[in-house]
Amino acid sequence: MNAPREDIYAALFTLLNGLADWKFTDRKYVPISQIGDTSFPAMMMCQKDEQPEVNGRGIPIKWHLNVEVVIYVDTGGDREDMVPAQLLNPLLDTIENAIQPDPTIRGPQTLGGLVSQTRINGKVETDGGVLLNRGWAVVPVEIIVPA
Repeated sequence: MNAPREDIYAALFTLLNGLADWKFTDRKYVPISQIGDTSFPAMMMCQKDEQPEVNGRGIPIKWHLNVEVVIYVDTGGDREDMVPAQLLNPLLDTIENAIQPDPTIRGPQTLGGLVSQTRINGKVETDGGVLLNRGWAVVPVEIIVPA
């Protein structure tokens, strides 16, 4: 791996942290029940796993680093006429546009040249509105580190 892992994870967290007016951010998972009423929207970035791609003897390993981005929203207070998805959807769009920009305009997200590509890869999960005025989404992000 050319760049240290911590530099890569820190760069992704910095990117995500600057995307919205988050009231709470962390690099570890915090249950929604432990987030204070005034700490929404919240964003956490959780390292999930790392998968090496070995392409043969003597060929450097390409790494796939997997991260989950967890988002919490709350429609309480002056937003009680909204459903959580109305707050989640724009945040999801913002994250998608930052992680997977239009390649014809900007090219892939490389976290400042540390990696070859960052992309959403997998199923984006949401709560489906079962938490009444609170909602959540989990975005699976894959970081591809060149050999």
